[in-house]
Amino acid sequence: MNRQQTLFSEDELKRIDAEYADWEQNEVASFLARAPERRSEFRTGSGQSVQRTYTPLDMQATPWDDLGLPGRYALLIDFAAIGALLWALIVTLRIWRARRDE
Repeated sequence: MNRQQTLFSEDELKRIDAEYADWEQNEVASFLARAPERRSEFRTGSGQSVQRTYTPLDMQATPWDDLGLPGRYALLIDFAAIGALLWALIVTLRIWRARRDE
């Protein structure tokens, strides 16, 4: 993908903006009427303001290469599972030996 190419066309961004505005006016407004938010503004641990929802409109000028995909930890999880299995086998072997030696 070209570094300057963005993810969404102008027509798609306009449609998303209209859909977001409709969502804010209908679903969010009716929910907030029943259960108001705990705070007027939410912030991250570093003090940055957090929006209710992020859409492609917030990242319209950002190329895909800068966004990327979330991290993939499948290999790490596999290693953790193998380590847990080995630990369980070692503990089981120790218990078996202790009972055998009694």
